[in-house]
Amino acid sequence: LEYPPKFKKHKEDQPDKQILTKEEEIRLLRELPDHLQRLVSFALETGLRKSTIARLTYDMYDHKTHMLRIPAKLMKAKKNHDIPVSLKAHNLIMFNKRGLVLNQGLGAFRGRYIFTYQGKNIINPASSAWNKARKRAKVTIRFHDLRHTWATRQIEKGMPVAHVQYLGGWSSPKMMQQYLSISPENLSNLEQYGY
Repeated sequence: LEYPPKFKKHKEDQPDKQILTKEEEIRLLRELPDHLQRLVSFALETGLRKSTIARLTYDMYDHKTHMLRIPAKLMKAKKNHDIPVSLKAHNLIMFNKRGLVLNQGLGAFRGRYIFTYQGKNIINPASSAWNKARKRAKVTIRFHDLRHTWATRQIEKGMPVAHVQYLGGWSSPKMMQQYLSISPENLSNLEQYGY
């Protein structure tokens, strides 16, 4: 052969996005150790990436306004990201903080990680404890699928796409759309749109 043959490259299949059902969520949370229960619940409540959640510190959170002020270095888009958090997410943050207040006083929070295990930050939430709990709960999702689950649930509840995009930190609606996996039976409030 004078020239080597050309072959068309095939893209590798990406793993399917999986959305955690409420039943799977209950099973998974039941199997997780306490420190990961809080972290996974927070991921499902905020849609933040695991790398961001693992590096959140108490000084990033204003408990009076329920605003989480995430610095650019923790965000994939490398931009500061301020988001309000739900009451449930607030309670997950404050759970450990109350214990610290009792033991060490208010000054102890500056720079302290929100999610810890044995006093140290959780570097990789998708650890062996996560994998063992998934296996026992018989769920096959990856940690990143919690982000897909959050986005899908917000849209199914009727949250405007622009709000989901902002809260999730996506730079465009197209990027956000990659995270959605909406099932028709879960859409609510369609009557208001003439359906």
